[in-house]
Amino acid sequence: MHAIYTGYFMSSARRRLPPPWLFGITALPYGVYGGYLSTAMPYVLRTAGVPLERIAGISALTLAPAIWYFLWAPVADFGMRRRAWLILMSALSAACLLAAVLQPLPARVDLFTALLVGGISLNMLVGASNGGLMATMVPDEQRGRAAGWYQAGNVGGGALGAGLTLWLTPHLSVAALACVVAAMVFLPSLAAWRSTSRRRPAAPRDNPRLNCCASWEPCFAREPDWSASPSSHPPWARRRPRICSRAWRWIITPPDKP
Repeated sequence: MHAIYTGYFMSSARRRLPPPWLFGITALPYGVYGGYLSTAMPYVLRTAGVPLERIAGISALTLAPAIWYFLWAPVADFGMRRRAWLILMSALSAACLLAAVLQPLPARVDLFTALLVGGISLNMLVGASNGGLMATMVPDEQRGRAAGWYQAGNVGGGALGAGLTLWLTPHLSVAALACVVAAMVFLPSLAAWRSTSRRRPAAPRDNPRLNCCASWEPCFAREPDWSASPSSHPPWARRRPRICSRAWRWIITPPDKP
């Protein structure tokens, strides 16, 4: 049975490889957030009447996580799949950015700063997740292209986040502007779902546990040890088939999966 599942896994993996340009899209949340902090945020603060000295301090504080995020970047290798980390962190950082833009300035500049620092700290895991995905999903001969697309998305996202925010600020209300900026951070992350959007072939039916849990295993995951005794299987592999929905399996795949 182990050999049957191994062949099934390897043949599925060979049929599905993520296109390099996909990482240009999944890098946009990271780039857009950084572009807002480095360019649009000082303009917004100055327009609100915040002194230049205070703007300099806020800019330094919000960009500090870019230096120290190596301390928490390994979190993306634990718990959920890296795609789930990417989408979740994009959503949370977009929520922080939305709340920050909605704050009245300069009355709540401290809360504005705290929300941006928290958001960029979460958003840093988007870059870490992207790096892990490229390392585990992209074959060696295409990693140069994937890295190029990733940098294009990072730099392009910075220009998009800054330029579009500066252009829309005089034309939109604060609430509308906040929604647009948050959407630019979150929506591109949904492209990470693309690499698992197609249903895999039917699993072998002579093992109920394999039929239940292997049907949603990601094609780029490392091969699990199904030759071990049933008691050594992870808890999610011993549950009844009715809980093996697509969304549930997509999130709780073991941490060595991309």
